Amino acid sequence: MDFYNAFIFWLEHHESFGYLAVFLISAIESLAFIGLLIPGGNLAIGMGVLTSYGFFGFWRMILLSTIGAIIGDIISFYLGKWTKRFFKKESKLLKLEYLEKGEKFFIKHGGKSVFIGRFVGPMRPIIPFIAGMFSMRFWKFMFYNATSAFLWSVLFLLSGYLGGEWWKKLESLTMKILLFILPTVFVLIAMWISKEKKIKKEAK
Repeated sequence: MDFYNAFIFWLEHHESFGYLAVFLISAIESLAFIGLLIPGGNLAIGMGVLTSYGFFGFWRMILLSTIGAIIGDIISFYLGKWTKRFFKKESKLLKLEYLEKGEKFFIKHGGKSVFIGRFVGPMRPIIPFIAGMFSMRFWKFMFYNATSAFLWSVLFLLSGYLGGEWWKKLESLTMKILLFILPTVFVLIAMWISKEKKIKKEAK
């Protein structure tokens, strides 16, 4: 509990750290293949929960998350222009398997794959790279990139925010129920003890 209180106190006085964190989370989890190692969605939900407790401004978090995701995708897009010479079967990170799956996904969905891929876990950090490889027009890429980045940020941060709000209400409701039930239970126990004593007294 002391650690929790200390963390909350620190967070209250270092608000800028939270904004930097959500920006970096969104950017790194969008980077080609490196993003496969980052649970960006879960972390964004966690930041949304903290936002519901008043540590950060909701729309400011959305803005920074969106910008981070856009920048991560742009970097991946230009990395894709270096072709696939870095991919090898024995590589643990840059596997040909990932590249082949991304190519099939891109061929199937075309430009829309940049938008759709944002919401498909394993495809998210790969599709922008593939788009660069296929020399997709940059402004077309940016349209799908920006719209999907904004919706992704809203979806995950809002999920965390609503989850935090729900939890606060649950906490409040639980306390109200306990405040009503506990006195009732004590009264019933006291009545039962009193009745038992009366029965024993009459029996004697």
